[in-house]
Amino acid sequence: MSTSNPLQNILTPDQFQKCINFYEADQKIDHNDRVAIASRLQGISIKSNIVGYTTGMLGFFGPTIYIRLIKKPLITPTPFFLIQYPFMSLCIGFGTLIAGNYYTGKYFFNKTKETPSSFPNPNVANVWKNMEYQNIAAYTLYYLRTSFNPMFIIRDPRTCTDEASIDAKQNGHFTDSIGLGHTDSTGKKHTLSAWDRLKLHHGVDITK
Repeated sequence: MSTSNPLQNILTPDQFQKCINFYEADQKIDHNDRVAIASRLQGISIKSNIVGYTTGMLGFFGPTIYIRLIKKPLITPTPFFLIQYPFMSLCIGFGTLIAGNYYTGKYFFNKTKETPSSFPNPNVANVWKNMEYQNIAAYTLYYLRTSFNPMFIIRDPRTCTDEASIDAKQNGHFTDSIGLGHTDSTGKKHTLSAWDRLKLHHGVDITK
């Protein structure tokens, strides 16, 4: 393999091989498989968001419930505020929201990945084998787009020659370096708007 590939200048050998493995697995699936993967990834995002918001609300109101309802001795409720210890409540709420969202999404992702009955065929199972949870937003975007338009299917990372484009992305994750979900098969850019990114994060199909 030629060392002139610009991807090899910004990715570790392990990351570059992961790109190749994902590309080869992705090439073996059809349109229906892409729809199925996109739907499952959206479902995971929706479930994790629901749990995250629920745990966040419980964490936020936890100190108030503890002080006002349980009425522990030596703790006097703040008389002029509905929320007790608002700053602490905000910190606890935000922390439980992030933790609930992350661990719920990771649980459902790994459960799907490790359950053979979750996949309609071995090709889909092989794609999931080459995905990692920390990149779930990129994969969700990618399969939503490629299920809508096959022009967005990524090119072989071993044939990458556009060094200028790669250099502009080298500070991001390796999935950004290969333009996962942001360029079509001809190399044309399709940058997401802030609204599209927000919808994607909450499991909403941005192609509609």
